[in-house]
Amino acid sequence: MLIGLTGGIASGKSTVATMLRQKGLPVVDADDIAQNVLKPGHPAYEEVLRNFGPEFAAEDGTLDRARLRQEIFSFPERRYQLNTIMHPAIARERKQRLQELLAQHPVVIYDAALLIETGTYQEMDIVILVACEPSEQINRIIERDGGTREAASAAVNAQLSTQQRRPFAHFVLENNGDLAALQEQVNELLGKIVH
Repeated sequence: MLIGLTGGIASGKSTVATMLRQKGLPVVDADDIAQNVLKPGHPAYEEVLRNFGPEFAAEDGTLDRARLRQEIFSFPERRYQLNTIMHPAIARERKQRLQELLAQHPVVIYDAALLIETGTYQEMDIVILVACEPSEQINRIIERDGGTREAASAAVNAQLSTQQRRPFAHFVLENNGDLAALQEQVNELLGKIVH
């Protein structure tokens, strides 16, 4: 069984992923895959430098992520160009990792913030949404990263809202309380889906 785990920024998705790992379930993190495909030597890394130019390599040979981020936020066509390189590379690596783990484990978790936006939810047997009130997300972002309420609010509003995500979820974990309440929901959910 392949379980997709998703949720907005500062919703507690990573906390739930950690709880699932502690229960012995293998978790594949979409962010890890994205970072891996941009490492020197990976075909996607080489393609990014071919398309964007050698000046996007840092002195140590890794990708200059800050420069790349500035480029794609300044020029939407460059963001599209990067996505056409990244998305197929991420999809290939995701499928390979998930297949390897599913051959060894009855249940595998795929942790992805953009599970719904990318359509990857369609590959999952079950989708778990970690839901949180926007005001709570904003408070957590400010507490975690510092910055202004406006910046935190912009980060929350840049993603699909919890209400937009709900129709895609088979199970929703409400994370507006404390860690103990969240752990209890995770335990209850595992009792329903992992036999």
